[in-house]
Amino acid sequence: MNSTNHKIFFPFPKVIIACLSKYPDISQPEILSVDYINREYNKENNTISIERLFTINWFWFKNVYFIENIFINKSEMTMSNTNITFKNKIFIQENNNYNKHDNYTLLTQNAVIKGFGGFFSKKIEESYLDGTKNGMHLLYKKLGINQILID
Repeated sequence: MNSTNHKIFFPFPKVIIACLSKYPDISQPEILSVDYINREYNKENNTISIERLFTINWFWFKNVYFIENIFINKSEMTMSNTNITFKNKIFIQENNNYNKHDNYTLLTQNAVIKGFGGFFSKKIEESYLDGTKNGMHLLYKKLGINQILID
């Protein structure tokens, strides 16, 4: 899957706070819970590391688990998540990088989806693309905007 870039015309700290508070949200009921497994602050290099567990309903499957690793410093946040349920059948990894710029925050998204093949893989990819669109709408909602203002 190709990567996409979005210019988010909000300051980096505000985007990070909005991004970390997106889920769970009533507008995405398939995301049942987000549990923080680990949070660490490294004083030496002034970074934060977070590990979260997402529990979702996905297609007809109940309680599917994704693990997300987040690394934050003063000018960048990297989020990487992958499924841990059905990992031997299908592999999904999404990477989101948020980079601070003078007048905006640049989001670069990419994903790798492998497994099954055919019709089911196409449905999974469509579901992922819908999820990223919904995630962007939710990010802007958390930023206080009801429409997407991205470049």
